[in-house]
Amino acid sequence: MGPIVQPSTDKVSVDAANLSQEEYKNATAQLVDATLELKRRRELRTDNLSKPGYSESKALDSSVKRNSALIKKLRQLSDESRESLLTDIQKTNQSKYVSEAVTAITEANLKSKDINAAVQICSALHQRYPDFQSELVAALSRTAAPKADEEKANAIKRRSAFKLLTELLLVGVYTDAAVLLTAVKSLASIDFLRDREAAQSALSLLATFAKSCREDVLGLQNQAFSALSLQDADEENDASTATKGGHDALATAKDEYLAESEQRFVLPSAKQQDFCLTVAKVFGTACQQLELDHKGLIDADKENARVLNNRGELPEDMSAAYERQRKTYEALQRAVASLADTMEKNMPDLPEPSSVTRTRDGGIVVLTGREADDSTTAGPFEDEDTRAFYESLPDVRAVVPAVLLGETAHVDAPDQAGSTVDGLDTTMPPAPASHNVDADTEGIAVDDNTAADTEALGGAKTKAAVDALLSQLPKCISRDLCDELSVNFCYLNSKAARKRLVRTLCESNHRSNLQLLPFYCRVAATLSQVFPDVGAAVLKAQEEEFSYLQAKKDPTLRTLEARLRNARYLGELVKFRLAPFGTIFVMLKFLLDDFVQHNVDTACGLLETAGRFLYRLPETHTRMANMAEVMMKQKNNRNLDARQSMLVESAYYQCNPPQHSALKRKKRPVVQDWMRHLVFVQLGKDDVRKVLRKLRKLSWAENEAYLVRVLLKAVKGRFSQVPQVASLASGLSRYHPSLGVAFVDALLEEVRCGLESPDSGTYQQRVGHMRLLGEMYNFRLVDSRVVFDTLYLLLSFGHESAEEAERLDPPFSYFRIRLVCSLLETCGQFFNKGLAKKRLDRFLAFYQRYLLAKPPLPLDVEFDVQDLLAHLRPSLERLTSFEQAAQAVAAIETSEARSVAAGPAGLGAIEEEDSDSDDSADNSGSDTDNEGRGGRGAADEDDGSNTALTDQDDDDDHVKLLNPVKIDEVDEDFEKELAALMTDFKLPPSGPFPQARPDSPASSSQQDPGSTVSFRVMMKRGGRDDRSKAVQVSASSHVAFWELLAQATATAFAPRMATE
Repeated sequence: MGPIVQPSTDKVSVDAANLSQEEYKNATAQLVDATLELKRRRELRTDNLSKPGYSESKALDSSVKRNSALIKKLRQLSDESRESLLTDIQKTNQSKYVSEAVTAITEANLKSKDINAAVQICSALHQRYPDFQSELVAALSRTAAPKADEEKANAIKRRSAFKLLTELLLVGVYTDAAVLLTAVKSLASIDFLRDREAAQSALSLLATFAKSCREDVLGLQNQAFSALSLQDADEENDASTATKGGHDALATAKDEYLAESEQRFVLPSAKQQDFCLTVAKVFGTACQQLELDHKGLIDADKENARVLNNRGELPEDMSAAYERQRKTYEALQRAVASLADTMEKNMPDLPEPSSVTRTRDGGIVVLTGREADDSTTAGPFEDEDTRAFYESLPDVRAVVPAVLLGETAHVDAPDQAGSTVDGLDTTMPPAPASHNVDADTEGIAVDDNTAADTEALGGAKTKAAVDALLSQLPKCISRDLCDELSVNFCYLNSKAARKRLVRTLCESNHRSNLQLLPFYCRVAATLSQVFPDVGAAVLKAQEEEFSYLQAKKDPTLRTLEARLRNARYLGELVKFRLAPFGTIFVMLKFLLDDFVQHNVDTACGLLETAGRFLYRLPETHTRMANMAEVMMKQKNNRNLDARQSMLVESAYYQCNPPQHSALKRKKRPVVQDWMRHLVFVQLGKDDVRKVLRKLRKLSWAENEAYLVRVLLKAVKGRFSQVPQVASLASGLSRYHPSLGVAFVDALLEEVRCGLESPDSGTYQQRVGHMRLLGEMYNFRLVDSRVVFDTLYLLLSFGHESAEEAERLDPPFSYFRIRLVCSLLETCGQFFNKGLAKKRLDRFLAFYQRYLLAKPPLPLDVEFDVQDLLAHLRPSLERLTSFEQAAQAVAAIETSEARSVAAGPAGLGAIEEEDSDSDDSADNSGSDTDNEGRGGRGAADEDDGSNTALTDQDDDDDHVKLLNPVKIDEVDEDFEKELAALMTDFKLPPSGPFPQARPDSPASSSQQDPGSTVSFRVMMKRGGRDDRSKAVQVSASSHVAFWELLAQATATAFAPRMATE
């Protein structure tokens, strides 16, 4: 009879709806094999139940020698010796040696693959000897579930005995299920608190039992077979002709398997219920213990974190205790997970631990849950790119064959690499690669001679390939280049090549290229995944160099560069987790204990490289913060020079930057945010007319004041946007004149405030104000009088006294000169005709006097002045001394004084000259002027432009005496009102004016027709420097007439106004 194998229904779990023809064949073959196994098992059970005690056994060989040989073979029972044992059993009479045979089978070291062979051997012996099954069942029961006073077998033997006992029940060797139930209940009476090891072993046996006989003993549905299904009728119709045959064959195999499954032996439902209740009770007890273990592991994590933060490292006993606790918890978790999957129950809800303790380099490292999940946070690094550089290392084993890495792929036997409990893998995962140098690579030395390396490399060809690869190290300036070099090195791997690599990474000819250190450390970290000796050798070399430099105590600059490079190298090794944290803290403490000379630079370099990383790690945060505070105290206590003090402060604040409160954005109404968006953002992108149309839709009475502020703040933005702001203000002022007035007033106020508080932080804003004022003149929001008043204000403000001048405009302050240049560069090109031209010429004389009153100008200011004068007045001869400038200004003031002293004739001459020049300029260049200043044409002028004030460009600062305007039409309403006014006040018949005092001008004019009236003419404005001059005008002139009328009206209304 062929071998009986437990039907593996996991192999027939296929999705028949999406299979190719070849896959259909494989699935059909699996179903056929499972059907044959069920059939053989059914036949074996039939034979065991129908032929107990074979009568012909007495005719067989019953010699001691033959039986001794058979007993010896039974002690070494295995799948390979099955056929020979079956042959010997058929030829040997063992009726007198049944007990020895039972003992031999019970003591045999059976493995999982040998169980089927043992079932067949036991069936053969049971069919021949009636008393065999009773003795065998009793012996297997004692082995699988020993009593408290009996010696316990090892876990592997107990597992084999328990599985064999279950299989013998299913194939009919014995039929009393109570025997198996008793063994299961004895295992279910586990107590984790009394004997944790025995309870853990019993739980593993029950997990194996539940998984292996889930359907036969527990009566649960086969999960794997429930997933097996054929295509529906619609899918079969859509299937191609090539796969239709596969469908039919698979359906036939499925029917046969189902038919055979219906004939298989299963326990009665009552017995199945007993088994299920027993296993469920064990599952509940295990879940409770798992929750307790989980809580204990979390408490251990917290305690480890506390000790690690306080002491910097964990004691060895705490580390070993935690490792034992963790392994016990993981084993229990695997067993509970297997039972939960078998019983179709849910695992208990375990809270996520706040920290996960991991062993690294023989020590304990506590990582918080946030940092344990590196895929969702940057952890101790500032950003995702930095985290990827230091932690996302390439998997060398995935791209390089294992043979090149010195590894051999092999399948470990269950008794060598761990135990496998019928699908429950109890083999512990391999421990992380240690950085300690093993026995094979312990001999790596950086100072080996080149000849030995050449011999070990296997010839000049291999040496040349290694040299060519290592010569590319200085060119590894990116993460991809480092990873490519690391992978390429694996193809040249040898012990000698690794020595060369370590020597190249640590050699001193790259000391000046400190920016290469992170990339060198990445190469070492990548290769340390498969060659732990590389990272260990690099770290050892740096530690030795640190000890050598500290022992040398050379105060000269020769060792400073080497110290800084060594400190940065060690810091990068820490960030790649190649150097233990404790090593760095020991070095830093050694430097702080002797905090003088080069130790200050070395400690600062170490903190600048790895201080922030260690500060952000929870397990090193407290210790790093304490170290940083100690360094600041050392800096305050010791007499360090300015350079070293600056280094210490920079390193401290780079490690622990000061906490700044988050800027709170001011909450504004939606309308105000919309206005700011239009002016600050859209004005630079869209056409001014679009922004203008949108702003006109605002509720003007409520938002005009804020819009003025927004327009004024736009100067703080892009300098090129100032003309657009002026254009927008000009356009809005046509529809809302009050905005133009308010905007100009606000700007002039800002200009004056800037002069009163000359802070260097507002220089850029003040230059923007000057340009905005010039652009406002270009767009005709202001006239030239405002521009020139501002220019004179820049030259004269604060010069009333020497103290004020020293504070507001010191001699070596040239910023006002730049402001004048900025304003005239914006609008000065339009002062080239008429009165504006004369005003500019007059101002340039005062400007040159201001320039010459200063010390010699810096070159940049001098060039700005030269460019301005060349742009405005190319033919102007610049004055060279302050005396010449003062004389030129005095001549201008004298000429103006003479013109005023000449009286009406002088003023008339001035007016006639100005009018003639303005008219000629306006007639000759009106088109140019309109185009140059904001594009306003003749159509924008008022219809009543032919008024008495005919100056097209600007208003004059002097009073202009103009000829009276002839009025052709008489306003009748005005005449009636005037007559009523005269009647009410009862004017005397002598004239329309009241009698004046004898000494008044009016009295003299009435007495003498040739008398004159005195007027005061303002010659100059400007605070205390206001100047006026008396001018005598004939009493018969129209000017005198209207003046006398005004005096009479004021005299007549005075009593009534006083009464009211």
